[in-house]
Amino acid sequence: MNPVRHVAFGNATAIRAAQAGNAAYDRAIKLGYCRTSALQFARQAKREASEWESPAHTALRLVVPMRGTFAGSPGGAA
Repeated sequence: MNPVRHVAFGNATAIRAAQAGNAAYDRAIKLGYCRTSALQFARQAKREASEWESPAHTALRLVVPMRGTFAGSPGGAA
């Protein structure tokens, strides 16, 4: 099945919000967030989706990689 490139019907705002939510959910899952956190990111992306920003950029802005200390404490006692 071919993806829809341009929708000639429906509410464009609702479609953009759904695309942003899907992109945020996918990005969160790929970055290792749990399903519940991914759903929260998707809800936030739906609220913040705008016509001036692509859904992928909205997901990049909202879903940041998890932080972790892999080499010990980054404190100033080096």
